[in-house]
Amino acid sequence: MLKFIRQTGAVILWWLCYLPLNGLIFLIFSKHIIGAGKKQPDQSPLQMNDSDKIKAWADSHLNEKSGIPDDEGFGTRFERHMMAKLLLGLAGRFDLHSVLESPADGVTGIPGANSLPLAAVVYKPVVLTNPSERLLIVAGDTWAKRGLTNNVQTIPAPVSNLPFKSGSYDLVWSFCMLERFDDPIAYLKETARVSGRLVLMVTLNSGNHGTWLHRIYHQIKGIGWDHGNFGMMTLSGIREAFEKSGIDVISTGAVDVPPTWDTWDMPLGGEISKITILFGKKWEWKSASDNPQKGFLLSLFEWMEDNLPLWFKIQNAHHLYILGRPIQNDK
Repeated sequence: MLKFIRQTGAVILWWLCYLPLNGLIFLIFSKHIIGAGKKQPDQSPLQMNDSDKIKAWADSHLNEKSGIPDDEGFGTRFERHMMAKLLLGLAGRFDLHSVLESPADGVTGIPGANSLPLAAVVYKPVVLTNPSERLLIVAGDTWAKRGLTNNVQTIPAPVSNLPFKSGSYDLVWSFCMLERFDDPIAYLKETARVSGRLVLMVTLNSGNHGTWLHRIYHQIKGIGWDHGNFGMMTLSGIREAFEKSGIDVISTGAVDVPPTWDTWDMPLGGEISKITILFGKKWEWKSASDNPQKGFLLSLFEWMEDNLPLWFKIQNAHHLYILGRPIQNDK
């Protein structure tokens, strides 16, 4: 009964926050779009394999990030906080000793920061791979700023031909990468090969209400869709890919469920942050920070996400996840 009351209260509170916050996001979106020039259509991209695509994508976004302060801002801070809870929960539940993030994410927030929470709980250095050596240099700097140089290894590697023995890591995972592959099956088979126990994929959720807004943004700006395959942004699509890759699904879920639309990579963060400051302390996290203040809004959103029913999270989350066990390692 108490669980039902908490869930009901969380859903009601979520909607009470959802309506005004997304009204503001829509107004900011409209202001940003009105009068905006249309970008010249990109030239037809050359045919590239998945490793080359990931490298080009990472390098391009690193160029865009140059000169940007080392501050994740409002939405990514909450995303990072809830992802840390998910990863630390898995580490405790399965007693993880070794972790491989492949390919390591270099776009959202601060490059290389996704696996930082695991540094304190796994015995071996966390390994980050990516076809982009530039990305790995920046990712290494992120860990160095936290005094964690000895807790990480960065290894350039093709996405579907990793230089590791079979069963080398307790957990192989990635964040918002699966949906970017032309051949997700080959990639998943390789993660299953090098994983001794678990494979975790965290992806964008195409069902989030902000997706339609972002698709309109691409159309208005004349930008080609560059966020990957919608089939790998649904639990049913990812589950099917897992099965084809020889990975048994252990559990599915959702993470990062604030009562705000996912604005994807639209440049709205600056104006949104001006509004969110009204709810508490300035929401920021720098790579050299140890324990930044959560603030009222982060704590509120965290309580809601912890108490929302699973079906509601899956419908509204910014990200979905599937955890699996390679069949050859299943005992």
